[in-house]
Amino acid sequence: MIHRLILITALCTAMSASAAQKAPEDRECVVSNGTTEAAGGGLLAKGGGPLKFFAIAGEDKKWNWADAIIEGDTVIVSSPKVKAPVAVRYAWDSGQQEANLFNKAGLPAAAFCTDDWTPEEKK
Repeated sequence: MIHRLILITALCTAMSASAAQKAPEDRECVVSNGTTEAAGGGLLAKGGGPLKFFAIAGEDKKWNWADAIIEGDTVIVSSPKVKAPVAVRYAWDSGQQEANLFNKAGLPAAAFCTDDWTPEEKK
């Protein structure tokens, strides 16, 4: 899958392909009320069911697993444990093999983290 993704990404870049042919990516991830945007020509949870491996953190920098739903080209991320989220991460550290955010072209979203905390703070 990774080789296919690299090849398609390279071809899309070289040919200025449309967003639908590129893998979803965090697009200027603005964290506001647990919302983050992703691009990719129609998002979906591969295999159906809920999105997996999203986490959010508040000012305390403690990561909590989060619920994530797709609304158009936006992923809404929330957790009852985080009242005022400041950062979102997807498929970070563990779970990359089972992460299931894809676009309709069948390409997986890359792992991302929206914060700029030091490694010691990302625990």
